[in-house]
Amino acid sequence: MEDSSQPMTARRRWIACGILCAWGVVMQVVLRSSTAEEMTGAARLAAWGISWLMLGSGLAVGTHGTPLFRPVGGAALVAALGGFGVMVNGLAFGPGPVECTRTISFVLVSAFGEAGDLECRVVAGALLAVPYDSVAVAVLLLLPALGMRDGPVPKALRKLAGVCVFVGFFVYLVMIALAVLVVDRREGWDRMVRGFKKELASLRS
Repeated sequence: MEDSSQPMTARRRWIACGILCAWGVVMQVVLRSSTAEEMTGAARLAAWGISWLMLGSGLAVGTHGTPLFRPVGGAALVAALGGFGVMVNGLAFGPGPVECTRTISFVLVSAFGEAGDLECRVVAGALLAVPYDSVAVAVLLLLPALGMRDGPVPKALRKLAGVCVFVGFFVYLVMIALAVLVVDRREGWDRMVRGFKKELASLRS
């Protein structure tokens, strides 16, 4: 039995690279063909994003641990992250109707159904697009601060980046808070309040 903790061999790495890149190329060829003319709006944007995510991920996996990773890995990572951003933003804010399925699971009971356009967009935006965009904006704010000495401008940029991340992940924080309240009740609430006050104090300082 093979040890799954062992690093991926070069052969397996290139096989994974080939599969991912092949999927990305096939999707782009299909999207450029006449057979995909009926796919418009948000679905088309999401498909383009997935294709670039596949290509970037494949190149990053294939070149990892090789001399090619330095010149290719950065571009591959940008392509993968950009593709993911196009996908989630296309689903949340792209033109045209959005279709998705709804799955609700509780213990051994599961319910499936079709979700409406608004529900699909709200879920994609709150759980995927807005957090992704907030992190992207925070990174863009922090990049200029890296080359600056400590002063009012870099401190303001760091605080603004923290606010962006907080706003972007607010829905997740609310979900975590509700889970803590259900499990720990009063003790969990006290811990959350203390943590929130601590974070506010750090931002103010």
